[in-house]
Amino acid sequence: MMALGFNNMLGDVTWGLAMLIMMLIPVVILVGAVYLGYRLWERGHKKDSYEMPAQEPLEVIKRRYARGEITREQYGQMKDDLLLK
Repeated sequence: MMALGFNNMLGDVTWGLAMLIMMLIPVVILVGAVYLGYRLWERGHKKDSYEMPAQEPLEVIKRRYARGEITREQYGQMKDDLLLK
């Protein structure tokens, strides 16, 4: 008798969990669809995100001088030109 009552209770718990999972599946799908739509919409509106970030001109010539692309005289002239603006 005791085993029959336990099996019946276990069956009720199993059905309850199954119903809960079946109710959560549409909610998860809906939340996923909204999130995906938001990400796609956001990506479409960020067309500038692939451009190089703007750099300060003085930083650019410092890096070029450090890499050896320009001479000390060129660096000095460019720096003077930029600071006089």
